Amino acid sequence: MVRKFCPCCGADISDSSGNETESINLTSEFPKQLKVPLISLILSSLFPGLGQIYNGDSLIKGLGFFFGSILGSFLFLIPGLIIWVYGMYDAYSVADTINRREIEYRETKNRDIVLMILIPLIVMLIFVFISLFIAIQILGSLGGLFPDASSLMNPDIYNTDYYKNI
Repeated sequence: MVRKFCPCCGADISDSSGNETESINLTSEFPKQLKVPLISLILSSLFPGLGQIYNGDSLIKGLGFFFGSILGSFLFLIPGLIIWVYGMYDAYSVADTINRREIEYRETKNRDIVLMILIPLIVMLIFVFISLFIAIQILGSLGGLFPDASSLMNPDIYNTDYYKNI
């Protein structure tokens, strides 16, 4: 049985025999294409997980595709690319399935779009600050190995007798 959903209210418009009920006539004035699959594909190719948010999927699913592709790329390049390409396929196919009215239409939430961009940005900034902190700690501990510029101004280091005493 093929289930179809009303694009306006999301109600099931198929009866138990698989035939469409009379309410389908009410939805004939709505556009045939509810979600544009190509837009969903492009959004997922530019920013993994954003196509899922455009389709009305949960924020967790979008963030899962984003962080999965990023972490997969850090571990090995191939798993990250596989997750990224699968995210593009998933976004396109879900948008197409919504247009065929086999999946309930879900409105795109502006809040989820903003969070989908802000959460990864904040997490990446945190990682940048952590890596800068670690780099400063490592370089600070190596400071005794490398002389700074002020020690080059000491005239005693140019005296050969200075090195005999060291």
